[in-house]
Formats: sequence, C-alpha cells, structure tokens
Amino acid sequence: MMDHLMNKTLLLARFVVATGLVLAAGAGCAKPAASVDKLIVSNPTLAALDAQLNVTYKQALQGAPAANILRAEQRKWLVEVRNKCQDTQCLVARYTARNAQLAAKGTTPGRACAIKEGELLSHWQRVKGGDFEEFALTREADTRSFASWLHQRPEMMGTWSLENCVLTIANPDNPKLSFEYKVTGFANQVLQLQDADGGARMSYRQSRR
Repeated sequence: MMDHLMNKTLLLARFVVATGLVLAAGAGCAKPAASVDKLIVSNPTLAALDAQLNVTYKQALQGAPAANILRAEQRKWLVEVRNKCQDTQCLVARYTARNAQLAAKGTTPGRACAIKEGELLSHWQRVKGGDFEEFALTREADTRSFASWLHQRPEMMGTWSLENCVLTIANPDNPKLSFEYKVTGFANQVLQLQDADGGARMSYRQSRR
C-alpha cells in the first residue's frame, strides 16, 4: 500500500514539474513581443518610427494588388524580424528598413491617378456593387461635401477627399463611419472603385442632373 502511494506521489510530482515547464515555455514565447513593445513606448525615436510604419503600411495596402498577402507578410515581419530585437539599435535598423520597403510598395512610379479631383464633382449612380445607390460630390472653397440617396431619399451627409488616388468619405456625426475606395479606372463616364483594403469592386456612372 505504501509503495502504491509513493508511486502515485512520484507521478503527481512529475506531472507538476512537466506542467510548470510547459507554462514557462508559453510565457517565454510571449516575452519577446512584450519587451519590444516596452522599448518602443519608452523611446521617442522608436515611437516615431512605429507611427511612421503605420502610415506607410496603410499606404502600401491601398496600392497592393493582393492586400491579404501584404497583411500576412507584415505579421511575419513583426514576429520573425522585429520581435527578435533585444535593443534600441536593432529596432531602429529594422524599422528603418521596413519603412523603406513599405514606402516603395505604396508608390507606383510614372502612374497617375485615373481621375482628377475636379472630375469627381458630379452626381454618380450605381452601375454595379457599391455601398451607395447614388451620391453626389461637391466642392465650395475648401469644403468638400458628400451626399447620398437610397431610393431617391436622403441617406447620408458627410465630407470627401481624394488623396493618393484614394477616395475617402467620412460622416462627421459618426467618425467611425467612413469609406475608403481606391480609384481603379475612369472611362466613358464610368468610375471604377475598389475597397481600399483590396476587397469589393464597384462602378458608378456619371450623371450631371
């Protein structure tokens, strides 16, 4: 009986030790990212580079032919490149290089936007897809106004802008409610758009009613 109890105690002890090792290994996996985040938050240079990375990454997504691939690439960079750093000098070098890579992805030399801001000043009716059935873009001085209709009834009022060939529509009453579309083409009075994250495509026909 005593031997049986001792065997059970020994097995329990081994289980506790093994469990502790597994937990310790799990904590060790999370440690690199946490320590890197602390370095970034506490260092103004790194914080500025991180903010710049957010901007260049967003711009690269807008110009990426396959946004999902770029997202996966960025996640891999975070885990396998950035989080391997153990000091500020390493992080500065890694962030600088990554910002340069993303900046290059976000620009297409020699390729102009398919439409100019003045050409957007019109009434547009849905041809295929899209979040709005019809909408109008107007400009008065520095104010750019957006209005949409659903079944010929007012739907949403807001503002708009065109930057880096991305049409942004915002609702001032709800800052979280905004739309970003990459202009992919404009011909024969038909405007071709795509969700800025590389998602749905849509088209609208110009109407000067």
